[in-house]
Amino acid sequence: MSTVFGGFACTAFAQNIGLVRTLAKASSEHPGNVAIVAASWGVGLIPIAMPGFCSGFPAALQVVLNSGISAGCLTAVVLNLVFGERLIERSTATELSSVP
Repeated sequence: MSTVFGGFACTAFAQNIGLVRTLAKASSEHPGNVAIVAASWGVGLIPIAMPGFCSGFPAALQVVLNSGISAGCLTAVVLNLVFGERLIERSTATELSSVP
C-alpha cells in the first residue's frame, strides 16, 4: 500500500513542478497574467477559508462556488475573456516601445 502512496506523491510532485514552470513562462511572456492567476487563486481559496461564505447565494451558484476548484477555474475563464486580449496587447505595446 505504501508504494501506491509513494507513486502518487511522485506524480503529484511532478505535476506541481510542471504547473510552476508553465506559470513562470506565462507570467514572463505577459505580466498581466499574474493578476489573473492571483485573483483566481484568491477566489478559489474563499470556500476553504470561509466555508459558509456562499450560503446566501442561490442554490445553483452554491454548487459552483462551494468548490474552490470550480470557483477558481470560473474566475480564470471570465477574467481571461474580459481582460486577456487587452493585457496581451498592452504588454506587447510596452515591449515594442522599449525596443530602441
